[in-house]
Amino acid sequence: MEDSISQNRVANICPHCSHENPPGVLVCEACHKMMAAGKAGSTRYIGEEEITGEHDAVKPTVNLSERKLDFPPDGSFAIQMREVDDPMVYRPADNDLLIGRRNEESDHIPDVDMYPFAGYLLGVSRRHALIYQQNSRLMLEDLGSSNGTFINGERLSPNDPTPLYDGAEVSLGKLHFKVNF
Repeated sequence: MEDSISQNRVANICPHCSHENPPGVLVCEACHKMMAAGKAGSTRYIGEEEITGEHDAVKPTVNLSERKLDFPPDGSFAIQMREVDDPMVYRPADNDLLIGRRNEESDHIPDVDMYPFAGYLLGVSRRHALIYQQNSRLMLEDLGSSNGTFINGERLSPNDPTPLYDGAEVSLGKLHFKVNF
């Protein structure tokens, strides 16, 4: 029995559909379910010390006094995930964009789905945060998530909208990305 378990880890066999995935893949290429075991319906809680310590190392990549805050009425913004070449581009003019991760046990799919980026393992809640346009600002609001929302390492207060700026480093739990507009 031990040999078959170690073979599955080396070959990266999906526990749901038995598809053989390339090494390091966290979401199965065939069935799109998480390769790691865990409750997809609940958020994986990450200890406060682990999250806080990690965010101490997040430094802004732009001079904060020179940050661009103005967001055009019909503008778009990009979410650039670390270690992913192509950014995800969104236009918030018409509606709020819910950021979170899909739930395999229901039909819930957020507007910005972090499930393919190991959202569950990195502590992203199903309904984690909102991005929306308010006048000439792009706003980020934590929705009371389990592991917090951060801009450049600063934890946002739940349900308290905070302006985003071009080049902001955003973290949802331990999932990091940059926002550009």
